[in-house]
Amino acid sequence: MYHHTSIITTTRVAAFAMLLITTPSQAVCTCDGDADGNGAVNAIDVDIVRSCVEGNCANCTNANGCDVNCDGTVDYIDFGVALCQSQGNLNCCDEPDGACTDVTGFTGLPACITTLEIICTGTAAGTFHGPNTACAGDQVIDIPATSQWGLLGLALLVLIGGTILLGHGKTKHA
Repeated sequence: MYHHTSIITTTRVAAFAMLLITTPSQAVCTCDGDADGNGAVNAIDVDIVRSCVEGNCANCTNANGCDVNCDGTVDYIDFGVALCQSQGNLNCCDEPDGACTDVTGFTGLPACITTLEIICTGTAAGTFHGPNTACAGDQVIDIPATSQWGLLGLALLVLIGGTILLGHGKTKHA
């Protein structure tokens, strides 16, 4: 006869694994292009974010630094979001992003930048290559889309792995 605590433990581990996988994390960061913290997003903020993307973040004073879209990286997507917000758009962090080439609306940008579609095809006057693209140096690369089926598969693997690991800890009683 197997000890009943291993079944309870397996159930608890499985429930905890599902909780970790299915519970969205709460963001402490908000999409905010106001890089200088003065309460308005304008051309000064856009210049500050661009300078930070290029390595000089000294003037970024808001809570996010210059990580405008809160993804943990300061890049041309942040520049695009700040520019988008400076034009009066509110949902800029929800705009699709991807590789943008042949930019003629700005000087001094790399040949390929990953930024918002609305900025690439609008203000930047560039060529947008699609939402599942990015730049690797000057080259456009395709990025496979994440599927919900893949996340479900990962959840099942975690559950099966936890069950197998805990199954080896079962004890027999006479």
